[in-house]
Amino acid sequence: MYADDKIYFHGAKNGHKIDAINKCNKVSLCVVDKDDIVEEELTTYFKSVILFGKARILNTDKENFHAAKVFGLKYNNDVTAVEKEIKREWNALSCIEIEIEHMTGKEAIELTRKRG
Repeated sequence: MYADDKIYFHGAKNGHKIDAINKCNKVSLCVVDKDDIVEEELTTYFKSVILFGKARILNTDKENFHAAKVFGLKYNNDVTAVEKEIKREWNALSCIEIEIEHMTGKEAIELTRKRG
């Protein structure tokens, strides 16, 4: 999720992702926002972004709680319900922050032309 000019994601406290970040914190992430197939033109109308940065496993309770709350409030604006869910999953939760160093986007020329 994009917030505070950074990317945040969450997962388990152990596993491949955590091991990989601990070995090398350089990351890239590609997000495809749109990818509509246009058969009659033998192409796709796409929008995408790729970013490069450094991942950091959030270590303090304050950082993890903030990231988890931002996630929760994206899907439910009931602060009490979000905080209750965070507390329920707290012991298994790990949040990771990506500080973006470089980001670029692309889109199909047809979409650019439609915007004029």
